[in-house]
Amino acid sequence: RVTGVQTCALPICFPVTIHNIIARRYAKALWSTVNDGSVDTYTSNLQDLALLIRTDKNLTILSESPAFTAKEKKNVFSEIFEKLGFSKGMKDFLNLLIDNDRFALVADISEEFRQMQLTSRRSKEALVETATELTEAQKEAVKELLEAALDTKVVIKTKVDESLIAGLRVLVEGRTIDASLKTNLG
Repeated sequence: RVTGVQTCALPICFPVTIHNIIARRYAKALWSTVNDGSVDTYTSNLQDLALLIRTDKNLTILSESPAFTAKEKKNVFSEIFEKLGFSKGMKDFLNLLIDNDRFALVADISEEFRQMQLTSRRSKEALVETATELTEAQKEAVKELLEAALDTKVVIKTKVDESLIAGLRVLVEGRTIDASLKTNLG
């Protein structure tokens, strides 16, 4: 991959690649066609499809391999689009990706589109890692603290990492706030 500038728009910094640039262009194009009422649906559709492709080895191979023609890919994926209940607009967009040999970028496009959704809502995403699963009340308390500290709406994702022993680690805007026992002992 061709690498370029570092970006920290997500909780973790990553190098900008040609794939990110292409994915961003397609996500922007899709964004420009979506009305406010269908943003959540399109975001969900892209995330569901990306997850399905990532977890099914045959679909991963089909989406990434140049050995399959666009027609072959469309035959398989059109059934999947139908079963997932995608709108005509979403199906047209995904078929365009297949025609342009960009379908392998669905996961990247999904992430770029989700970031556009967060930005449009003036929200930030935070990954909260804890040693044990948080209760809903604890999640809400962490969310409120982060919103007050960042002065913006926050969407939190949680992840259990037993190696933290106790406490938590928060990744937001490329920054890490580590209040775990593991770090304090080390």
